[in-house]
Amino acid sequence: MAVELISRFLVALAIGGLVGLEREIYQQKTKRGFAGIRTYLIVAFLGAMSALLMQVEGGSVFAYMVMGSVIALLVAAYFVSGSKGFHGMTTELSVVLVFVLSMLSTYPEYQKIAVILGVVLVVLLSLKEHLHRIARVTNKIEWNDSLVFVVMAFVILPLLPNQSYSIVGVADAFNPYRTWLMVVFVSGISFVGYFLTKVVKGGLGLGLAGMLGGLVSSTAVTESMASGSKKNPSLVNSYTFGAIAASVVMAGRVIFEAWVVESRMVTLHSAALFVMIAVGLVFALRWFERTAASDDNVDLNLGSPLSLKPALLFGLLFSVVVFLSKAMLAVGVGSYGFLALGLIAGMVDVDAITLSMSGLVSKGTVTDAVAWTTIVMAVVSNSFFKIMASRMFGSKRFFRRVGGALFVTAAIGILTLILYL
Repeated sequence: MAVELISRFLVALAIGGLVGLEREIYQQKTKRGFAGIRTYLIVAFLGAMSALLMQVEGGSVFAYMVMGSVIALLVAAYFVSGSKGFHGMTTELSVVLVFVLSMLSTYPEYQKIAVILGVVLVVLLSLKEHLHRIARVTNKIEWNDSLVFVVMAFVILPLLPNQSYSIVGVADAFNPYRTWLMVVFVSGISFVGYFLTKVVKGGLGLGLAGMLGGLVSSTAVTESMASGSKKNPSLVNSYTFGAIAASVVMAGRVIFEAWVVESRMVTLHSAALFVMIAVGLVFALRWFERTAASDDNVDLNLGSPLSLKPALLFGLLFSVVVFLSKAMLAVGVGSYGFLALGLIAGMVDVDAITLSMSGLVSKGTVTDAVAWTTIVMAVVSNSFFKIMASRMFGSKRFFRRVGGALFVTAAIGILTLILYL
């Protein structure tokens, strides 16, 4: 019992000491403040003691007296600070939070939560300068678009049902959650690219955003980069690099997924995809060099960080293609039918067809030749869909560059596939 009691106090003191250390460091820089590490340790001790007193019969009165005394001291400290011209309440409020968290830490079921919240409090206190800097450099358009994105991602998305519905007899033809998730992802790529471009030198942030986005959906990245190329023509090199790099990453992701499901999948029949990666890398490196070379002269008039209308249109296209692929699958397909399924399903998503075909190879249902032919055709179909997206949403320069690179890559992939069949 005594060991358990001591451990509760130690957790409370650890929370108080962590927050107090941060406040002590801050006050040494600013030469102001009334509460250092010792004060926070005492407050944490009082909080833990108050919680224990409330669990003892008749001890609640003493616990409330301790709380009242702490509040009274904080009020007095605030007025003293105010008389000296300091009107912030950060330290005072952090003292209150440490007191409450110390009380929570004495309850075993809330101890982990108290520790986590204590760490979050320290992080928030430490980020003061960065948060103020973000507030100073954030304009009204960025703030409004940020609110819209937060509503899209954290309010609307969780409320949508994550289940598939049948449409005109086609089972699992529409999933509201997955469709809106693609809209959020497209908008998120636009968002990440916008802010990375403000942080990373020149337009290289857009390329980085494209590469990261390629781990999830190169199709969504292409649409986002295409719409951005219309808004910011001076950054077309960066958007081009981002879109092509995303496709290269996607092809590598496909090979990795196939290998994870069935290691025997990586054979000579997978050569077409390796060749497409090599060709894509050549194009990506070419535009990377041009992006880096033009950084000093690039015009970073980025406009709005959110491209909502193109994202909604992409979500609609995504739903249509998913419906068509499900309809094809419902009809029933043979070895040749898999090729048609790959062409349709690959337009917006290559992961599903890759995982499905790899699973069939693992079960011995189809050969690796049939599987890789289907997967490569899905990747080729995805490339042509991205070419179409670059034409619909992008500028003419973006379309010529990205469309040309993807067309050449797809053509060489098909020729390699035929060679090894």
